[in-house]
Amino acid sequence: MKLHLKKILSLSLAVLMIAGLAACGGDGGKTPYVPEVDYEIPDGPVDHTGKVLKIGIQPRQQVDDYDNNALTLWYEEQLGIDIQFVNFASGAADWRAQVNTTIAAGEELPDILWGMGWGEQERYEYGSQGYLIDLTALMRSEHAAEWRNRMNELFGEDRFETVMRNIASPDGAVYAFPTQAYSDDYNTNTNTYINKVWLDNLGLEIPTNWDELIEVLRAFKTQDPNQNGKQDEIPAIGMVPPTNTTSAGSDNDITAWMLNNFLFMDDYRQWNAEDG
Repeated sequence: MKLHLKKILSLSLAVLMIAGLAACGGDGGKTPYVPEVDYEIPDGPVDHTGKVLKIGIQPRQQVDDYDNNALTLWYEEQLGIDIQFVNFASGAADWRAQVNTTIAAGEELPDILWGMGWGEQERYEYGSQGYLIDLTALMRSEHAAEWRNRMNELFGEDRFETVMRNIASPDGAVYAFPTQAYSDDYNTNTNTYINKVWLDNLGLEIPTNWDELIEVLRAFKTQDPNQNGKQDEIPAIGMVPPTNTTSAGSDNDITAWMLNNFLFMDDYRQWNAEDG
């Protein structure tokens, strides 16, 4: 019994699978593997209106409703498909047993098994037996060109080839999409945000220096930017990162240093006083 991904693989599926995924890997020097493709990659968009795509997941408490959340509904609208979720157990041993039971019963696995921590040996074991398909051709197709280029742009030239070498199974096939999140949030130590709605309500621009920021904060405090008829806004708020900074000292903590210009942030309690 094979995992029947071939019924959905197309530009549409490439968009779905690639949209939120990037890459990880190291160095190597092997010639890129070229698989024997057992599924067709279309030359252009394919109409999958009305088709069902089943995705196996391990439900998370942070998601109240997988079927009707905004991301699922957006994918369904963009691709014209019906996404159905199949729940798997959260424990590593439990979900593996569930997969094995499904296979032993001769039942179809979901079209996609999403984020269940498949190890290298497991990918090779299930893939080499035909339960997972080799995605190499799809990843190298023109449909994934934007994904490959973006990966190289964010993580360095030839990143894609490095990743492909490092995620390949012993038979040279790639049985899963790699993941590595990239965000400006992850690439800066701390961040400062400003309420653009409040700026627009007061006709103000985003401040570009300390003096302008001070004036914006004063306006936030006194000019009712949330338009509820009260001067109840808190113009600035912040926190010291939950890390041990005792060795570095607060002078090296950019969060405390910056916010202490506007808020008292006594991260070492050096100004604490006791009565008596």
